[in-house]
Amino acid sequence: MPIRPDQLESALRKPGRFWVIAGDEPLLIEEGADAIRAGLRAAGYGAREQMHADAAFDWSRLSAECASPSLFAEQRLFELRLPGALDAKAAQALMEAFESGGEDIALLVIAGSHDSRARKTKWFGQLEKTAQLVYAWKVASEEAPGWIRNRMQQRGLRADGEAVEAIAACSEGHLLAAAQMIDQLKALQGADAAPVTAETVWDLGADMARFDPFSLMDRVFAGDASGALRAARQLRRDGTELPAITGGLAYVVRQWHAAQRAYARSGDVRAAAKSGGVFGARARHLGTALRRSRAGQVQALLRWLAEIDSAAKQGQAHAAWDDLLTWCGVASGAVPPGFLPRALCKI
Repeated sequence: MPIRPDQLESALRKPGRFWVIAGDEPLLIEEGADAIRAGLRAAGYGAREQMHADAAFDWSRLSAECASPSLFAEQRLFELRLPGALDAKAAQALMEAFESGGEDIALLVIAGSHDSRARKTKWFGQLEKTAQLVYAWKVASEEAPGWIRNRMQQRGLRADGEAVEAIAACSEGHLLAAAQMIDQLKALQGADAAPVTAETVWDLGADMARFDPFSLMDRVFAGDASGALRAARQLRRDGTELPAITGGLAYVVRQWHAAQRAYARSGDVRAAAKSGGVFGARARHLGTALRRSRAGQVQALLRWLAEIDSAAKQGQAHAAWDDLLTWCGVASGAVPPGFLPRALCKI
C-alpha cells in the first residue's frame, strides 16, 4: 500500500534509499519531495545530482551514474524528475539502476498522476516492493476543510469553522492557493494569537485577487448603489477587462441565488448565507439583499450579466459598460426591477 503524504514523517524515521513520489496534488508532491530530501540528507546523502527524464532520456545513463564510484567518496542522492506518469519501461530502468548502485547511493523519483489501471499493473506492484512509494491522491472538496484546518494548526493558527470554510471557498479546491492564503494569514497575524476570522479571510482574498468584483458585490448587497457605481467606474479606469469583472460577479450572484432560494424556504439569513457559501462580512451584507429581492430577480440579474459579458466579447465594450452600470443600480435596489431587460425576466 503506498504511503500517504501525511504518513511521511513516520516513514522517514528509518528512511530507505529508494523513493518514488507521485500523484495528483502538485503541492503535496513537492512538499513530500522536500521532506524526503531532508531525511536522506540527514542520513548522510549530502551530494545531490538532478536529472530530467523527458521522452529522449537515456535510461542507461542513470544506471551508469549509479554504478560509478564517487570521486570524493560521498554518499550521493540521484534525483530524477519525470514530466508525467511512470510506465513499465521507466519502472524497470529505475529498479535496475538502483540495484546497480551500492550503499553509497540513494534514488528519489518525482512523477505525476497515475490512473487506477497503471496502479494495478504487475510492474507497479514490483516497484512498490522495491521502493518506498508515496502517492498524493487528490484532496476531495469535502476533505479540503480538514486539510486546511490541519495546515493552520501546523502554522500555529487558530480558526473557527467559518474561517476554514472561507479559505476553502476562496481557494476553490486548489491546495496551493489555500496554502498561500494560510501563509499570508500567518504573516498578517504576527505575534497576535487571536483566532483567524472569516472576515479577515475574505478581506485577504480580495487583496490577493487580480481584480476585485467582490468589493463591488459587497456594495450591491448592502444596497449602496453609488458605491457600486464608483467601484465599477474605478475598475474601468484601471483598465480591467470587462469579462474579468462579469466572471467574478457571476460567481457571487450564483451564490446569492442559492442563498435567496434557501431564504425563501426558511426566512433564516444566517442559514441561507451558509447554503449559498457566503461567509464573513459579505454574509452580513447579503442579509440586506435577501430581504429586498426574490430568487427570480436574482436569476434575471445573472442572465443579464451573461448578456453583458457576451456583448463585451463581441466588440461592444462601450455599450456593455453602460449596461453594467445600470446593472449595478438595479442589483443594488436603487433602480426598480422594471429596468431588467424583459426578455430575461422570469419572475
